[in-house]
Amino acid sequence: AEKRIVPESFHLALDKIISDTVSGLDTTHIRILATHPIGNPVLQMLLELDLSRPGAQNVKGGRSILQTLIPDDPPVEGTESSVFINGLMYDTIGSRLLETVIRYASGKTFKVLYKTQFKERMGSLARNETAGFVVARVLERLSKDDLEVAVGMILPQVDSLVQRSKTTVIKTLVDRCATRSVDTSSLAEALKAAYGADASDRINHLLVLDSDNQDVITDSSKSKATLMDVRSSRLHGSLLAQSMLAVPGPLRELIYDSLLALAAPKLLQLAEDTSSCHISGFVARSCSDFLGTLADWQRTLAARTLSMLFGQPLKEWVSSENA
Repeated sequence: AEKRIVPESFHLALDKIISDTVSGLDTTHIRILATHPIGNPVLQMLLELDLSRPGAQNVKGGRSILQTLIPDDPPVEGTESSVFINGLMYDTIGSRLLETVIRYASGKTFKVLYKTQFKERMGSLARNETAGFVVARVLERLSKDDLEVAVGMILPQVDSLVQRSKTTVIKTLVDRCATRSVDTSSLAEALKAAYGADASDRINHLLVLDSDNQDVITDSSKSKATLMDVRSSRLHGSLLAQSMLAVPGPLRELIYDSLLALAAPKLLQLAEDTSSCHISGFVARSCSDFLGTLADWQRTLAARTLSMLFGQPLKEWVSSENA
């Protein structure tokens, strides 16, 4: 998006607001806001604005919000700042603030935080339901070398994450490995072991399409919380599958093999579901590219078959029948 020109007066007003906020609160009081349900969103916004200002993170004397919040430099183990950061990781409200810090901190600040707080604990943190979201933010900023190390530490947790339908960290790993050109063979093997060697069962597990969970969706007597859990698991499974399909190689092959192993009724169920239908759409678009290499009669037959299975009419290819 095109950046807007902001008047200098806005920057001056913003500097004054942040300066007044920090001058009126010491480290103890500002940390209270970090886990307060109302104070946390306000602190997140102020912190984002503060970290986005040019040169704000190089201010000396503890004037910035981040320096007031985490005064120890570096926040090594045993310092109050380290204890505070560790507490935020496992707090459902405070972890959101830590995500903001990770996302907007300068490269220098992030490297210090990663080295002192995350590098040796990526595996155990990824396993935790709350800290996992912070880990996902950390993964987004890692270099290729650090990402390769992080993958090795998180792989032993993949099975546990899959069994609990906690796929946020896994999806982020897939996305970042694709961006950084990191080999995904080991990750694909871990996912195959977690979701099952049987191809058809694998996609059912990933997309929560088994009969028991389907009954939950259709049974009006089930609690709203149970229904939301199933739908949430199905949505996150679909998002993970889409990320895997976007990465050429073993991850994509896992999904393709699973789809090929499904019977037509199950494929139709997948295409009709509001969450998993995006997978069939992705596959249909990919197959459209492949169809261009076929002869006319093969293309028409394949297009009709794909249209029936995926509910995605491939009109651009069917028209060749009349050529």
